[in-house]
Amino acid sequence: MQLNNIQTCSRSLLGLTAGAALLLTACGGSGSSSTPTPAPGTLQLEATSYSVAEGTATVTVTVTRTGGSDGAVSVDYATADGTADSNDYTSASGTLSWADGDSTAKTVDIAIIDDSDVDPSEAFTFALSNVATASLGTNDSATVDITDDEVPGTLQLSATSYNVTEGTATVTVSVTRTGGSDGAVSVDYATSDGTADSGDYTSATGTLNWAVGDSAAKTVDITIADDSSVELTEALTVTLSNASVASLGTDTTATVSITDNDSISVTGTVSAPNGAVAFNGPTFTDHLLAFMFGSSVQAAIGDFASAVGAGVTVNVYEVDAAGALVSGTPITTATTDSSGAYVLAAPLDAPASKYIIRAEGTSGTIESRLTAATVDVDPVTDATSVLVAYAASDLATISVDEIGQIQEEVSDLVEEIDAASLNTATALSQGLETAAKADEEINNVVTSTAAPGTICGTVTKQSGAVTLENINIVVKDFGDWVTRAKTKTASDGTYCVNVPFGDYIVAAINRTGDTIDADRSASEWYNASGGGAFPVNGDKVSVPNATKVDVNFDLEPGIRIHGTVSGSGGTEDGFMEGVQVQIRDVETNFPVAAARVKADGTYRVNVMQGKYTVQARNLSQKPYASQYATTSGANAAYDH
Repeated sequence: MQLNNIQTCSRSLLGLTAGAALLLTACGGSGSSSTPTPAPGTLQLEATSYSVAEGTATVTVTVTRTGGSDGAVSVDYATADGTADSNDYTSASGTLSWADGDSTAKTVDIAIIDDSDVDPSEAFTFALSNVATASLGTNDSATVDITDDEVPGTLQLSATSYNVTEGTATVTVSVTRTGGSDGAVSVDYATSDGTADSGDYTSATGTLNWAVGDSAAKTVDITIADDSSVELTEALTVTLSNASVASLGTDTTATVSITDNDSISVTGTVSAPNGAVAFNGPTFTDHLLAFMFGSSVQAAIGDFASAVGAGVTVNVYEVDAAGALVSGTPITTATTDSSGAYVLAAPLDAPASKYIIRAEGTSGTIESRLTAATVDVDPVTDATSVLVAYAASDLATISVDEIGQIQEEVSDLVEEIDAASLNTATALSQGLETAAKADEEINNVVTSTAAPGTICGTVTKQSGAVTLENINIVVKDFGDWVTRAKTKTASDGTYCVNVPFGDYIVAAINRTGDTIDADRSASEWYNASGGGAFPVNGDKVSVPNATKVDVNFDLEPGIRIHGTVSGSGGTEDGFMEGVQVQIRDVETNFPVAAARVKADGTYRVNVMQGKYTVQARNLSQKPYASQYATTSGANAAYDH
């Protein structure tokens, strides 16, 4: 049966009995065999990207054979420059071969060159080609990135602000290199105007360079011009840009401020009633007196004047001995901001009575003598300025301290005139001027500032061991006790006051707080044998000629009389600012001392121990009666 089947199959193959063996396979006979198809596999790169640091000797690229290992196979490889070239790596090319049955990955080592150049990351290509027998996979090319191992550092300014005085020849700006010093690096610099311009400094531009390994700071010297102009502090800018190789740090801009050596800076606020005289502010402020060398004078005009708005012109002028403008052109000029404040420059010899600060509206002006580094301009200062010119034919004889005393006297008048009806700056100023001239004692204080006689001295305590500042010095005529002149002691306890030739009594009235005089030294009238409590105890001080007369005080510990003064409804009716508080001896009714009520309703004055009456004497426009209280013994506080 089996043979017959073979013959049948042979006959079906055209009698080719030699194909019987094949026929058996084709016909599904048992015991058949075949030859398999060879599988040489696929050759490709293990990865398509590699990264290597410049300091690494080599980078290894791997080629794999997968999917079969029949027969011998091979593939060519070669590197090609990209941003990296022969200075960065050693080119490589060749053939990788696998024997029959070999499926082990093959590697190519590419040498990396470590130079000293500062470079960005650079790359080259590794590619496979010309595969023999095997197939070429999809990963036939790889990019090799070489990261630089040099650190060039960061360039930036050592400071973002510099200050220089105009008389200094140059200002030096420093640029640092930090965080590395590999490679040669550079950065450009340039100055640019701010409020300072070519009249204030010489512009500078250029490039700063660092060699390999150099980390020392580099400097730029900017020449400062020394002009004679009176001007505020001005500024310019120094900027770094275009850093080469190195990075640019965060501090790339610096401001250089040039302080003028020909001037001082003056600040203040301009105020006027109801924004009148073409001044713009609609609301009132109670800060209307200049700071006299750091000591503020209590204002009493808070209900009658308001800070002006923005845009009011404020000028500094010089006046001659007679008070006339030396030139119609201001020395410096500024404008107020929205709060009525201004900042301007004044000559170096200011403060001085020969300089005025004038606020100029479209239909009027008000002014102030330049008495300090902070000068407010308002109707009180305007009236004071007029009175200063009225007092002296030669303004050079009037000191800023004397101007301050006049200003304090004028301020005290605000509550005593009908200020509410004087609703323009000019009207209020003229009203204050008129009232000052009509008041005998204030007129005396004003006119005495130019008098030829001089009384000077020092006020101390503790047997001269401690000097006292801000003690009120009051000079009265010897016969009738009419006030002739006033001043205050300076920080070293000294004072000088001008008076006409004549005979006087002199008092040191202490209204200071505990921060100045914790001993609460008593007010006293000068007496060669010891301080007197009353004017009647005061020695006659004769000033017969221009020779200075010395009157010194050494105050003894005393008591303080202090309190508040308000309307009959208490604080609801408001404090009685500007009201005079007079202290008198109970038995003799002799006056001892006096004080003015401050804006917060308070007053204080130190006296010797004794029994006194305290009177709140209301000369103001407020409809309240004067009132007495009585105190004795130790310190006492009274509300009136």
